[in-house]
Amino acid sequence: MRNYVLRRKECRSFTRKFFGLVSDSLPHFVKEGKSHLMIAIGCTGGRHRSVAITEALAKHLKKKGYQVSVRHRDIG
Repeated sequence: MRNYVLRRKECRSFTRKFFGLVSDSLPHFVKEGKSHLMIAIGCTGGRHRSVAITEALAKHLKKKGYQVSVRHRDIG
């Protein structure tokens, strides 16, 4: 399911823009002394698109050296 979601043209465009926005913003939060940032990603059912994008964002941010915690509210 993850591959299906993340390989779609629309999703690739969205994640490129969204991940870029988050990546560009985080250094400013750190510079201001913020220690926590909560990002919520939702979709209609909360079990496919939002999960795939959340996991991909977490992986992206971990590669950049950020400490990431993920919680999937509706997956269970």
